[in-house]
Amino acid sequence: MNDETLIHSCKTGDKEAWYMLVNKYSNLVFSIAYNFTADGDDANDVLQEVFIKFFKKLNEIEKSFNIKSWLVRVTKNHCIDAWRKRKRNNFINEFNENIDSDLNTPEEELIEDSKRKILEKSLSELDEDLKILIILRDIEGLSYDEISESLRIPIGTVKSRLNRARALLFKKVRSKEDGM
Repeated sequence: MNDETLIHSCKTGDKEAWYMLVNKYSNLVFSIAYNFTADGDDANDVLQEVFIKFFKKLNEIEKSFNIKSWLVRVTKNHCIDAWRKRKRNNFINEFNENIDSDLNTPEEELIEDSKRKILEKSLSELDEDLKILIILRDIEGLSYDEISESLRIPIGTVKSRLNRARALLFKKVRSKEDGM
């Protein structure tokens, strides 16, 4: 079933349709939240908050509603709110999935772990508006159009900010590597 049909079914009280919607999008919401918070419990909290909010908004949803964009935007906002509430500046990104573990020796594993920690630390130091772009594009693989719609900013702005975010991240990683 497509999203429009699922939403219509949800509005009529179909619990199975609700479970299908949650199953369809929960991995995306959790992944964004986890990559932003680097904490499974915090990511689960965000996941629950986002879907509770979504459930409450079901009756207001129009036909042209884009669930994916809305969920990305709300997830990002919940992550930023959680960060502000806890006043933590050390949110990091876990890149375990993106790094090949074809390492043979403990030394190589140690070097790879060190590189990952540098990357995580560098990412955590970026402003939220830049960090979310890297998470959405480079980790989640969203298109520029999807990011533009989700964050409600023009595509040109997405591209320029993403370019700036990548350049800053690269600069931060290099300076940390040089300091080793």
